[in-house]
Amino acid sequence: MVFLVDQDSRTAAKHIFSDENMKARGFCPENDALYIGDQEFEDVFSDQEWTDVANRHWRRVDGENWQAAHIAELRSQKKFSDALLGLFKSGSYDGPAGKPVMSNRMALDLKENNADVPPKLVKIFERLVEKANY
Repeated sequence: MVFLVDQDSRTAAKHIFSDENMKARGFCPENDALYIGDQEFEDVFSDQEWTDVANRHWRRVDGENWQAAHIAELRSQKKFSDALLGLFKSGSYDGPAGKPVMSNRMALDLKENNADVPPKLVKIFERLVEKANY
């Protein structure tokens, strides 16, 4: 078994996935957990990937296109995913209802457009396959 969680889960979410808590429950953090993103799953996707998805599915209320700069500005926020969701919800009549919807839309959009999966995500998938074959 392997946990796949946001990188910030080591310090956020009441430290459930901290190395200390993992060890206390009989898990080895180095072997039993894979951490994704610089902080969160949403970090794996580029500003342009988020921009493309938003322009296809969550059009801005003012009719203008989303720009990569809109996304880039949010990366310095403590919770990029919260800021991103807030931008799309407040800036579009059709914005995603929550982070799961937002991430699901990204995944579907990559598939529908035969887009490349971000290399960091591919690396995580490869590590999961390695663990499954162990």
